[in-house]
Amino acid sequence: MQYDVLVIGAGPAGVAAAISASRAGARTLLVERYGAAGGAFSMGLALTPVGYEPFKYWATSTDPDGWAVQGIARELFDRMVAEDAVCKPVWDVETCKWVMDRLLVDAGVDILFHCRFIDVVRSGARVTGAALATKRGRLEVAAKVTIDCSGDGDVFDAAGCAFDVGREEDGKPQPMLLASIFGNVHLPYTPEMTYPEMMGWSQQNVSPLLDAAWQRGDIPPVMLGIMFPRVVRGGILRDQVWCRLVQHWCDPTDPRAISWAEIETRDGLRKVHDWMRANVPGFENSALLQTSAQTWPREARRLRGVYTLTEDDVRADRKSDLGIAKGTCFLEAHSATPGDPRQEKGLDWKSRESLIWKDVDYDIPYGALVPVDADGILVAGRCISATHIAQSSARMQATSMALGEAAGLAAVLCADQDVAPRDLDVAALRNRLRGQGARV
Repeated sequence: MQYDVLVIGAGPAGVAAAISASRAGARTLLVERYGAAGGAFSMGLALTPVGYEPFKYWATSTDPDGWAVQGIARELFDRMVAEDAVCKPVWDVETCKWVMDRLLVDAGVDILFHCRFIDVVRSGARVTGAALATKRGRLEVAAKVTIDCSGDGDVFDAAGCAFDVGREEDGKPQPMLLASIFGNVHLPYTPEMTYPEMMGWSQQNVSPLLDAAWQRGDIPPVMLGIMFPRVVRGGILRDQVWCRLVQHWCDPTDPRAISWAEIETRDGLRKVHDWMRANVPGFENSALLQTSAQTWPREARRLRGVYTLTEDDVRADRKSDLGIAKGTCFLEAHSATPGDPRQEKGLDWKSRESLIWKDVDYDIPYGALVPVDADGILVAGRCISATHIAQSSARMQATSMALGEAAGLAAVLCADQDVAPRDLDVAALRNRLRGQGARV
């Protein structure tokens, strides 16, 4: 099979990359191991798309025309609003799966679900495609440019690219996370309450109970998040809540470690839920309805690229003449120390000096998508070239879509001009991105 652009991974970055490339005229194939697009958002039940604008506006009404991230990410939002499937900050994941399908199909993208990346295919030192595992066996796909949107950096790892994992001092990554939806929950959420009021109530009344229980050793380490009423197409189900509680610390590229993570997190969630049924008013008769398709990594391999995004770039709102995507989120580095559910850096609700309360707006340079030691590959999503701390901001869904849109268009320009990604005219790429509605 021959394509101009091959995209591995149909998370937010991969969806945007495939749409961007196909709309630009490239024959494009999108490969996804699950049966739906969306990645961490859909299969991982991360139902709060972050990164369109600074986090301080996360649950308030703002004008989408003023958001930092536009382009394909904005199209997705507009389609979701048209389906009555958004109650800021939460989206209906089932509607989003369908909307992503329609955007991909309408753009003319070829899609292979239930298909896994195995290895790269080379011609000399240049990557010229990939070997895939399908239900009918091995399939080799040739492509002028391959885009790694796997999240874990599987493609650039197979290509022999240099990468980093975790903290600089010990290589430990942020913890993985199991998301869950509970039903028959009766917290005092009423139709008169705004969505932020419901979120705030749970943060003030449920989170402290969980924190105290963990401190006493009654439950495993938990992420002390918010009980979000479930948003569905057409409304809010106040007797169902979505939350992220149980975490696991391991190398998410180690197959044995992540297998054990699935067992441990399900067992941990069972213990936490039993405790909540006995101790949290409103959860007495609750039931676990759904968990994410896997215990999802926040961080795995990070490319060593032509440019590396740093914590200073984020904090300084650094702009670049080579910027191809906007970052707007605070630093959200959860502690990589096993068993510690607190935050390593950035997430501080109480401090007004935290980036949570700032108008964050920085540029991500094109070089963060380009390996230093391979041709024929681009990278988008949470595995771009960034430091451990900077990645905790750049990994957000809307940012990933902006990165994917840039990578998809860059791949087409490289294919059309027969140039290596590192030799692409970034000014021309930026102009083309602006022409299709992106903000750079």
